[in-house]
Amino acid sequence: MTFPLSAHPLVTDDALRRRLIALARRWLAHGAEAEDLVHDAYLRAADAELPPAGSGREAWLVTVLHHLCIDFLRRQGRYKALLAQAAEETGHALDGDSPRHQVDRALRVEAALAHLSRTLAPGDAAVVMLYEIFEFTHAELGAMAGRSEDASRQHLHRLLRRLRATPPAPRRVEDDEDEDAVYLFALCRHALAQRDPGGLIAVLRASTPQAIASLANAAPGGWASTQAMAVADSLHQNSLSQSCLLQGN
Repeated sequence: MTFPLSAHPLVTDDALRRRLIALARRWLAHGAEAEDLVHDAYLRAADAELPPAGSGREAWLVTVLHHLCIDFLRRQGRYKALLAQAAEETGHALDGDSPRHQVDRALRVEAALAHLSRTLAPGDAAVVMLYEIFEFTHAELGAMAGRSEDASRQHLHRLLRRLRATPPAPRRVEDDEDEDAVYLFALCRHALAQRDPGGLIAVLRASTPQAIASLANAAPGGWASTQAMAVADSLHQNSLSQSCLLQGN
C-alpha cells in the first residue's frame, strides 16, 4: 500500500530535503532533475519499512537517492549513446540510411571505442561494455570481478564519470604507442561486431596486459571467444599460483 507523500515521516524535515537535493545535484552534475529524483526517493520510502532511528532513515533515503541518480545517468546514456550505435555498425544499417549517414555513425562509434580504450584499464573497459551494451547485471559483474553488487554499481559510476571528464584524443587509436590500448580497441570492436561478450568476460576475469595481447592474437584472421577465454583464464590461474608461491616464501 502506498501512502500519500504528505504522510511520509521525513517529508516535513526541510533541512534533510535540502541536503538530499544538494547531493542529487552533485551526483548528477546539474540540478534540473535533482528535485524530481528526491521526490522519487521519498515515494520509494513510502512503500518500504524504514529503520526505526532517524539517522537510519536518513541513510536509507541517501542510499535510495544515490541508486536513482546512477540509474538516471545510465538511462540518459551520457556515454552509452555512442557505444550503443556500434550494435548496428556491422552491415545492419537501417533501411533508408544514406552512405554518408552510415559513415558518420561508424566514425562516432570508432571515436567512442577509442576513447574508452585510451581512458580506462582493460578490466574497467570490459565492465562498461558488459553493462552498457550487453546488459550484464551488477550481480553478474561483481561475481566475475570479486566485488559486491553495491561495489560494482559504485565502480561503474566512477568509470562513467571518468569517461565524461576526460577529453577525447583527436588521433586514431591505431596510431597510439600504447599497444594495450590498440589491443583493447580491437577487442571491443570485435565484441560489438559479433555480438559476443566472451572476450570481454575473459578480460574482466584476467585483467592483465598479457591477457589482452593473448586475446587479440588468439585466432589469426578472426577472434575465437572460447579459445581467448581459455588463454585469459590460464594467465589468471598462473598469476594466482605465483602469488601463492610468493606468500609461501
